[in-house]
Amino acid sequence: MNLMVVAALMTSMVIWIHYSILKLLVHIYGDLDSLFNPEAACLIESKQEGSSDVSDFTKTGNTTTSVPSQSSSTSNFSLNEDQLKKEEMILYLDLVVTEMDNKKALLNLKTEYMKLKKETDALRKSLSEKDEKISQLTAEVVTLKKNVCSLYKTANLRLSKKTLCRKKLTRVKAE
Repeated sequence: MNLMVVAALMTSMVIWIHYSILKLLVHIYGDLDSLFNPEAACLIESKQEGSSDVSDFTKTGNTTTSVPSQSSSTSNFSLNEDQLKKEEMILYLDLVVTEMDNKKALLNLKTEYMKLKKETDALRKSLSEKDEKISQLTAEVVTLKKNVCSLYKTANLRLSKKTLCRKKLTRVKAE
């Protein structure tokens, strides 16, 4: 099975488990509207800050609102349940799109890596061939220097012999 599909399924399972736990808590306690209703959360936070007047909680501006009751918790939860499902699907789709983008990027990187690896191998081969050629040329230069040195010594020896022979001839003629 594709790793991306498994990851997506596991993510959706985790979200479903969290969702089920919250649903169970609402069913058991019935006072968890503040988790799903931001307006009720604000009211509860205000109540916890120490306000003692109940009318402060029921009025916001010119309009009046009621503090959520036990009977409204199920309807608020079901409304928020649909909203949570939509958000869950949006998050799931974002996750899938992100995973697909990551997979495409990974494939592009692998392709580029293979291309660069081939190019690197070709350059290494070329470098080793050039190093070998340099070694051969260096050995040839050493050999040529030895040959030139030998030729120079031989030429000097011949010149000194010829000079010696001329001196002998000059002495013989002078006598």
